[in-house]
Amino acid sequence: MTPNMLMHKFDRKVLSVHRLRCNIKSLAAEARIIRGEENRCGQAYRACLSSHRRGRLRDEARYAQLVLAFLRGRKYRMVENSAKTLPDVKRLVDKAKRYWIGMELDAKFAAWINEVSAT
Repeated sequence: MTPNMLMHKFDRKVLSVHRLRCNIKSLAAEARIIRGEENRCGQAYRACLSSHRRGRLRDEARYAQLVLAFLRGRKYRMVENSAKTLPDVKRLVDKAKRYWIGMELDAKFAAWINEVSAT
């Protein structure tokens, strides 16, 4: 079998899910590495590393988890029942476009998130 024949047997959605899972695992590993470096570095660098881990890295992990839940067909309420802020739809779409091509995502993500605010 050639690679093209094998690729036709795979669904694009399944491939997207696997790629997102790899991204989520690498983000978690990065957080662990940063936490270890926080303990090793001096006081001057600890705050910088900590703010990166708690801010940017945590947000990226959240959005990756939300895109994964969306692709798997889970309801937003089941994923984030008590979130303090609703996620930014534009940022979700940008993250999803890296993994999922050829789908109108703007309206679908907006509807997925707004089903929470409507109820």
